[in-house]
Amino acid sequence: MLYLLFLITLIFLILNYKITKKDLLHPSVIFCFMFFLYSLLCVLNRKYFAISLHSPTIIVITVGLIIFSSMTYIFFSKTNNEINIENNAKKIEIPNNYVVALIVFQILTIFFFIVYLTDLSTAYDMKARSLSEMISLFDTMTKFWIPIFNKLAVPVPMLYRIGNPLTTAGAYIMLYVMIHNFVIDRKINLLHLISVLLLCVLIVLNGSRSPLFRVITMAIVLYYIFAYKSGQLKIGNRKNLYKFAVLGVVIVLLFIGMLFVMGRSDKMGDLPSYLFIYIGAPIVNLDTWIVNATPHFIGGFTHIFGEQTFRTFYTYIERILPVSGLAKGTIDYFTFSSNGIEIGNVYTMYYKYIYDFGYIGIIPLTAIMAFYYIKTYSTIQNDKTILGRFSLKLFIFAYLFNDLMMSTFSTRFYETAMDGPFIKLLIVTALVKVFYFDFNKVKAWAEKPIYIKRKVKEVDYEK
Repeated sequence: MLYLLFLITLIFLILNYKITKKDLLHPSVIFCFMFFLYSLLCVLNRKYFAISLHSPTIIVITVGLIIFSSMTYIFFSKTNNEINIENNAKKIEIPNNYVVALIVFQILTIFFFIVYLTDLSTAYDMKARSLSEMISLFDTMTKFWIPIFNKLAVPVPMLYRIGNPLTTAGAYIMLYVMIHNFVIDRKINLLHLISVLLLCVLIVLNGSRSPLFRVITMAIVLYYIFAYKSGQLKIGNRKNLYKFAVLGVVIVLLFIGMLFVMGRSDKMGDLPSYLFIYIGAPIVNLDTWIVNATPHFIGGFTHIFGEQTFRTFYTYIERILPVSGLAKGTIDYFTFSSNGIEIGNVYTMYYKYIYDFGYIGIIPLTAIMAFYYIKTYSTIQNDKTILGRFSLKLFIFAYLFNDLMMSTFSTRFYETAMDGPFIKLLIVTALVKVFYFDFNKVKAWAEKPIYIKRKVKEVDYEK
């Protein structure tokens, strides 16, 4: 069954690669590639972890691949594949004093978060810790020791509460502008880069590498689309494949290096097993759960609609409204391979779909996800005015692209789309677009001189 899954994912990857005419970043190609990559890692580690899969798991993953492939076939015929080179596109201008103000605000936000980490570490056991140790403690408490974390109730500095959503949105906007302008004139504004790097610093301090991966994937997607629109990149070029392969290796090495910064250097002892927990093991965990839980075709294990699929949304509702009992405890329990080796606590996106709605749930939930990514990508490709302006649609798509890639990991698409931080990011970015980018565009249009055409009576001077 394991080799069958590997073969199925490979076939669907090749099929979508051909349908999209070798578009490496088409959503369906990425979706199929990630499941192919995970199945490949399972094949390579089959003996060490004693991996054996069962038919329900193969069917579940195949259904998802069919849904994405069908959506691709429907929408690709409506996509304009001709290169619309925008030679007159201009840079997106943001005054440097605005960016400096953002940077100062970011530094203050980072400072007060370090103060919070120190207070939390002191409240826990009064022991002195290094910054990396405090990061590791914060990450562990917010993920696994939630009752202890809530009991400590260490107050979060107000400036961090206010600054975090504002500076995060501002830094992602700077990332968009920096990549856009780099494609236009091959220059990077140092202030834009500093803002993005400060965003990465704050992400590292929070102890999770997933948002850092989001920054990288967002930058890649933006460059890919802007370079395609400007005629600098040709979809289907074999050189793109080599570049993405090298980039993938660099990203993996970067994230391995982050283990030391975040106080997790002890994981380096068995690096292959540690990597398998993130790349491959979720499929094994899904299979183990399906076999042991024997879910129904219709109807899940919950009484609240989408209890686990929409858990972040219920948690956010409880945080802002005087209600309780909506958010349930996590079901992401640590599990082991059949020969007793711990292989993490993630089960692909299908785990919670099936848990909440039964096997039938994977069809609408995967279809909604596929429809958003493929339809939006088709719309962006057909848009002839992406360059030279700030596109909120492209901004959101590039931001959420990481969740498409992580669908082999967990229900990241719904977790992010319905989570408080993303909602705040969306609101702040939309306001910036309306009151800065759109307003300046309208203002520039209004200040243009108006020329009135009128007919001039012809005079016969010879008379």
